[in-house]
Amino acid sequence: MAEVIASGGLPMRFQHDLARPIAPMNVTAGMEQMDDGELAVWTEFDIDEEVWGRFEAERLEAGAPGGFSFSTTETFATRGKPPYDLAIAADASYFPAPATLATAETLPPGLSVELAELFQFSWVPEPKVLIEIGMALLMSTPSDLLGLLLSDVANRLKAQLKEDAPAPTFELRVSRTPKTRTTQVKITAQSDEGLHQAMQQVPDILRAEGQAAFWDDQARHWQQVAAVQVPPDQAELGASEPVAQPAYRSEP
Repeated sequence: MAEVIASGGLPMRFQHDLARPIAPMNVTAGMEQMDDGELAVWTEFDIDEEVWGRFEAERLEAGAPGGFSFSTTETFATRGKPPYDLAIAADASYFPAPATLATAETLPPGLSVELAELFQFSWVPEPKVLIEIGMALLMSTPSDLLGLLLSDVANRLKAQLKEDAPAPTFELRVSRTPKTRTTQVKITAQSDEGLHQAMQQVPDILRAEGQAAFWDDQARHWQQVAAVQVPPDQAELGASEPVAQPAYRSEP
């Protein structure tokens, strides 16, 4: 992790929120041993004073001690070979792996798929699902059909949540090279109708390069995320892309 942070390969956001990116500069990071023998990752960076002031205000209001949280994924099953048509990572505290697998089993057999558990090491993680869409699938499938497929996946996963769980957040992306051309969107919808409406419009948004947008569920339309001035060496982590084949296998 220290190497990824120091290389600028880890995106920074407020509250893990795609709609709230920040652009640190002069990033350095390393490891050190604590007094209790545990290893810790440290990082130093420069950031706009006003931006950091908002973070501090939220931290004080929440009574939080400060520090950083992070998210990571662990693959537990695949179908076909990489690069994958779809890569789905669902928060492990809300979506058990068998439920994610059952949802993926309903996908067309020709699609290659990677399934992972998402671990959000934050105070109260939200029910989040990350979906990476391969370029070949995005460009070869009509928008209405791909929108229906994504809507079905989202609704099947949402149905796995307990009644008192918060509305799930779906982050969808298509990775491109260079990574500044990657497009990603965020959807948090209270109703099935709102979720379906948003998902139907996702394919067309993802076809535009280098965009970031979030779904305004109250107004029922998309809003573009304001661009942050990211230095060239502060690129974001990538993911996977397309192809096709059958049969899941468990990862060791």
